[in-house]
Amino acid sequence: STPLYSSAASDVYKRQSQKMQQQASQMNSNRGSMAAYQCLSNAYIGSQRWDKGIEVLEAAYQLLTPTENPVVRISVLSQLVSVVKEKKDNKKLLKYLQELENTLHNHISANPSLKAGFADVYLFNELFYSYYYLNTHQPQQAYEHLVKSKEYLDENTYFMYKVLYFDTFAKYYQAIGAYQQASDYIDTTLTMLKKDFTSDYAEQLLEKARIWKQAGQSGKAIPLYEQALAIKDSTATVLSNNQMAQIQSKYNIEKTELDLSLIHISEPTRRTPI
Repeated sequence: STPLYSSAASDVYKRQSQKMQQQASQMNSNRGSMAAYQCLSNAYIGSQRWDKGIEVLEAAYQLLTPTENPVVRISVLSQLVSVVKEKKDNKKLLKYLQELENTLHNHISANPSLKAGFADVYLFNELFYSYYYLNTHQPQQAYEHLVKSKEYLDENTYFMYKVLYFDTFAKYYQAIGAYQQASDYIDTTLTMLKKDFTSDYAEQLLEKARIWKQAGQSGKAIPLYEQALAIKDSTATVLSNNQMAQIQSKYNIEKTELDLSLIHISEPTRRTPI
């Protein structure tokens, strides 16, 4: 889940990226322009403008040269993978994942002593392959990448990648209809996020609600929706009115669907005469 950002933070990113772009142009620096595009993408994504975020990231991608520093290429490709995954653009997701995998393989083959330092990138790559296969309804292939991803998980793993690891397992179990296991994995992410990541915590509550909705247990799902919406309401002051309206509308629609399904399942079942 992608955290929600304030308009103010988004504006800071934009101003910073504009300065970076201006400096890069003056210095005729490809790398500076790429960094500016990456910064601008953060601004767009922070204000929920995903298409614009992808557009400027792809502009950064176009600036990559065949002899580009592998770390720069990995940075741009990782960001593209993250964003197109959120948009469920599976064709682009596979394309960028394969490029990321090849770049990583070539870089580490040439510099084997660096492999341990790239454990997070290997983990990221395996987890997002899992997302790809889950998006394309191939849970067995997703599970194989999940098993492989565990090789790269340790106490030094970037915190949010640890959260992603458990989130991906939740999505896998949801995909195969093992709803209690899926819910348990979401609970792990909730424990991890509760203290310092309020917006992500609310997003995971919504994920848990969707699991129980899919399981046909609206009675479990509705309180989770209400809890998540209460958190969203409490953070509304840092969001623009337009952003909040979009978010509120999305979640209210889902909750209304659940309310209706709960009414439906609570009605007495009419037996058909044999």
